[in-house]
Amino acid sequence: MRADAAPSDVWAGTARPDDVRRHNRRRVLSAVRTRGPISRTELAGHLGLSHASVTAIASDLVGAGLLSAAPVDPGRQAARGRPKTSLSLDASAASVATVNLQLDTIRATIADYAGNEIGHAVSRIATRSARADRLRSAIGTALQEAMAKAGPALRRVGAVSVGVQGVADADGRTLLWSPITKVGDLPIADWIEDDFGVSAHVANDANLAATALAVADPARYGNSFAAILLAHGVGMGLYISGQALVGDVSSGGEFGHMIHAVGGARCRCGGSGCIEAYAGDYAIIRRAHGFAPDTAPVREVRPEALRAVADAALRGDADAIAAIDEAGTAIGVGLASLFALIDPVPVVLIGTSAMLAPQIEPPIRNALQTQMRPRREGGRRSSAVTLADAAFDLAFLEDAGALIERGASEQALARLDDELADGAHE
Repeated sequence: MRADAAPSDVWAGTARPDDVRRHNRRRVLSAVRTRGPISRTELAGHLGLSHASVTAIASDLVGAGLLSAAPVDPGRQAARGRPKTSLSLDASAASVATVNLQLDTIRATIADYAGNEIGHAVSRIATRSARADRLRSAIGTALQEAMAKAGPALRRVGAVSVGVQGVADADGRTLLWSPITKVGDLPIADWIEDDFGVSAHVANDANLAATALAVADPARYGNSFAAILLAHGVGMGLYISGQALVGDVSSGGEFGHMIHAVGGARCRCGGSGCIEAYAGDYAIIRRAHGFAPDTAPVREVRPEALRAVADAALRGDADAIAAIDEAGTAIGVGLASLFALIDPVPVVLIGTSAMLAPQIEPPIRNALQTQMRPRREGGRRSSAVTLADAAFDLAFLEDAGALIERGASEQALARLDDELADGAHE
C-alpha cells in the first residue's frame, strides 16, 4: 500500500504521528479486506500492532462507516471472558466500478465496498473499426447501464479500474497499444474522470488477473509467480517477492511478444515469430487447419473451435497434435528464458486455451526440461537450480474474465481504501 510519507521515514521513526496513523489505517482496512471477518486480537497479531492501537484504529474506522463490528461466531468464542466482536467491511460505505475492454466487448461492473458485485452491463462494439470518440461513448454507456442496474445498492462510486488487452502506460492513464483497436494512445482514464468525475486507472488485463490470484490465494501466490493469459492474445502478469512487476514506461509483461522463432509465424501484432504466433488461440487454429504460418490471424476464435482441436488431437489428427505441441513448446521455451532471469516460479495459464491442459502441459514441461537441463562445468554438474532439479508448479484456469474483473475490483478498492483512510479521523 502507498504511504504519504517516504517508507524510509516511516520505518526510521521520523514520520509525523499523523502519517503513521494514516498508514496503519490503510493496513487495517487491507487486512480486514483480505482476512475478515476478523477479531481485533487476531488483527493485532497479524499486523504486529498492539491491541490498544488496533482497537483505537478500528473504532475510528467503525465511526467513519468503513468497518462494522458484529459478535464473533460462537464456535470461535472462548468459553469465558467478555464476548468478542469481529470486524468486517461495511458494504454500504461506497462503490467501485470496473471496465474490461476486450475484442468487440466492453463489460462494466459495479461492486460494493466489500467487493460484492451489485450490477453489470455488457456492450458490443466493433473495436477494430471504432474511432476514439465511439470507444469513449461505449465505455461511458456501459458504466451508466451498470450503475443503473446496481439500483438501491449503489453508493458513491469512489474509483474506477479499467482492464485492457494491450499495453498501458506506467502511470495507468493511457492505452498505448492494443490488438483490439487500430487507434493508439487512448487516454481512457482522462475520459472517465472527465465524464464521471471519478478517479480512474488503466491496467493490463494479465496484470489484473495476477492481482486477483495474489489476493485469492496468498498461500500459493503471495510471493513470486507468473500469470499467463492464454487466449486470443498472450499476456503475462508477474509478481516478484510479493510485488507486481511493471515497466517504468509501460505496463510491461508482454510475454506473448517475446521472440520464439526469428522470421517465424505471423503474429497479430504485425511482427513475426512471437510466442503468441504459436500459442495464441488463432495460432493454434491456424496450424490445426493446415494453413501456412504467414496466414493472417482470424479475427475471433470461439471456445468450441479450440475444443474441436482438442478432440481432433485425441483422435490422432496430425495437424491438431502438431498445433498443440508447437503452442506448448513456444510457451515452455519462453518460460525457460524468463526463468533464466528470475529463477523458476509457479505459473498459472489462464484463458480458453486452458481447456487444452492435458495435451499442452507435456510439451511445456518437455521444452522447459530441454532448455533448463543441469549445466556441467569441466565435467562436473553445476550447482545452478534448474527445473530438472526442482518441481515446477503449473496450474490452469479457464475463466479469465472473472479473474480480470476481480483484479480490477481489488485494485479499485485498494485505491479507495487509501482515500477513505486518509479522510478518517481519530
